Amino acid sequence: MITSDPGLPAQLPLAKYSRTATLDARDALALGLKRIVQEIRFPSFETDRFAEIYDEWPSFNESMVVPAAAVLPGEFRYEDWGHAAGPHLLEDTWEPKGKPGWGLYRTAEVAMEMQLTIRTNLPAERAVLMRAVEDAFQAPRLLMQQDGARYGLVRVIPEYYGLDGRFALLSGSVVDNEDTAMREKRDAVFTISARIPKVQVGPVLPMALKIEKVLQVGSQKIVNEIIG
Repeated sequence: MITSDPGLPAQLPLAKYSRTATLDARDALALGLKRIVQEIRFPSFETDRFAEIYDEWPSFNESMVVPAAAVLPGEFRYEDWGHAAGPHLLEDTWEPKGKPGWGLYRTAEVAMEMQLTIRTNLPAERAVLMRAVEDAFQAPRLLMQQDGARYGLVRVIPEYYGLDGRFALLSGSVVDNEDTAMREKRDAVFTISARIPKVQVGPVLPMALKIEKVLQVGSQKIVNEIIG
């Protein structure tokens, strides 16, 4: 039979559990994407990185230094991750391992599509920026299914329990029209897929397997041996 072990130490106080969340999953993914964009380099420019990365574009009257980028969260959904038994413990989040404590239970998968817009003044400069973004999302190996996204990165998201977020480049387009040309705003827009497990903190109590060997003597049952 499987029982909880009465000989185990007291449960770790929740306040001592090391994994915490300072943002919800959606905002944490947006911040993770912003960090990826901050890492992008393009040495052929006078500056080798984006001068500014915005959460929303400045208004027409506000000044802006280029090259610039904006990370704009879009549609999100909560997907079933295929475990029929319900919330599932992520084993590597159990603390302290093998003892009464706490862990993260996966309940769903948060999937988002975000827009990454880049802006500069000249079409030639925009082409350089686009190549830099495409290169930034190329991983050493494919992280998505073969019929899914072409590019993919995995990044630890400290703001959401230190879990891994997955980012993939889905599509892109160039934005050119009479108005943008007149204003010398040469934009390109990329659609980025971002995913992370949706989790909740819960208690973890290790189970002990005990095997009883019973000797039947007449009408009496005598426990011969207990292996814990």
